[in-house]
Amino acid sequence: ETVTLGTSAYEALANGSVDFTLEVSTWEGVEAELKGVKQRSFVYADYGVPDEHTTLISSSEAFLQSNPQLASSFIQATRRGYQFAVDHPEEAATLLIAANKDAL
Repeated sequence: ETVTLGTSAYEALANGSVDFTLEVSTWEGVEAELKGVKQRSFVYADYGVPDEHTTLISSSEAFLQSNPQLASSFIQATRRGYQFAVDHPEEAATLLIAANKDAL
């Protein structure tokens, strides 16, 4: 299921509503720090995902421990999706718009 979180990605992850989030570090990252919640991050390029300075993929420790293969598969699929967008930008844009009509 795809869920559009708006500006509450950290809260959704913290309260267990979602297992993963791609947050905006300049908002949810700051919010987590202000609330004293420690977050870990990784460099996208280390996993083959193009570097994007305003986003963060994160998950709860409990989810990662319970679902290591699913978490790994998610990162691999994300990497493939980014590569598809690089290789086929017009088709990727069409797919993105079609999948997010409510967000436009």
